[in-house]
Amino acid sequence: MDVKTKKRKVSKTQSFNLKEYFTWKMILNFGLGFSLIIGAFIYVSPDLSAQAQNNRPVNIQSDMKGTFFYNPDCASCKKAYPAIFWHNFLHMANHKEQIQVVNVAYSGNQHFINEYAITKTPTMVVKGQHLTSDNGKQLVKFTDKGGQHG
Repeated sequence: MDVKTKKRKVSKTQSFNLKEYFTWKMILNFGLGFSLIIGAFIYVSPDLSAQAQNNRPVNIQSDMKGTFFYNPDCASCKKAYPAIFWHNFLHMANHKEQIQVVNVAYSGNQHFINEYAITKTPTMVVKGQHLTSDNGKQLVKFTDKGGQHG
């Protein structure tokens, strides 16, 4: 029998393919690593955004769905902010569906406290109606209903 045409007999105990195992193991490890990175991004992004964005004076944009006034050091604001962040992220392509976010701790934005009669943060203002709550989903719902409570 020719060496080239000779088939190698493989027993059931030898059927394990080490190269295939490492390929799948590497894919699995990559997938887990990627998932951890995405999970960390999802968990950390709103907090980083709340701390980093809006550290500049803003102009209120009346064509946006609502205005969210917050202080990045406020515990209630930290609790509510992720819902606003993800709402805006999901409506990134439609400016009019977004909620404007105003950091009233920044000195250039503190005049809005008096102008909009903000007594506590976080406060959502929609068409002159106010809602103060640490429940971000409730704030988004209030915005979606055009400033209607309930």
